[in-house]
Amino acid sequence: MDVLRPGGLELTGKAFDFCRLPTRAEVLDIGCGEGDTAAYLVREYGLCVTGIDSSAQAVLLARSKHPGISIFEGDGQCLNFEPLSFDCVLMECVLSLMPNSALAIHEAFRVLRDGGFLIIHDLYMPPTAAIGLILEEVGFETLLFEDLKSDLVSFAASLIFAGINIDNYCGAIRDKSEISYCLIIAQKHDDKENT
Repeated sequence: MDVLRPGGLELTGKAFDFCRLPTRAEVLDIGCGEGDTAAYLVREYGLCVTGIDSSAQAVLLARSKHPGISIFEGDGQCLNFEPLSFDCVLMECVLSLMPNSALAIHEAFRVLRDGGFLIIHDLYMPPTAAIGLILEEVGFETLLFEDLKSDLVSFAASLIFAGINIDNYCGAIRDKSEISYCLIIAQKHDDKENT
């Protein structure tokens, strides 16, 4: 099982080790692709994972590869789940692809239980703190922000050595040397006073 993104499953494990979710905690994997991360979280952490992806083809492939995991077609900007449904929302390399990342963060907040975690790793443009400001405005507390530019560089190099044309795959990375990669872990504040 090999995921095609900077940091791979090692970065996913680092984030979940930080959060220390209990066994059977409910996780929503937004942009789950072929479901490999969801399967990893079930196997390694004993979590109950639901995956969504906007690609019908990816959902069909994920369901065939990992039949025991609930995977649906869906949009991270308009989640079809009840409020307070999950203990963790995971967005790996998907937030930067959404037309309205602020809406996706609002939706993650809505479906998270009080004290729940939002894990993001994605491209970003330093030194901007746009994601951090949105997280704070929505009601998240940022627990960890880690710049992982070295993971992005290693990933690009691995694509080149694998014979993958990075102009077609990730031209934005090559054209904009200021782009970096980060891991963000945020926690939903207890919002009892807002209910």
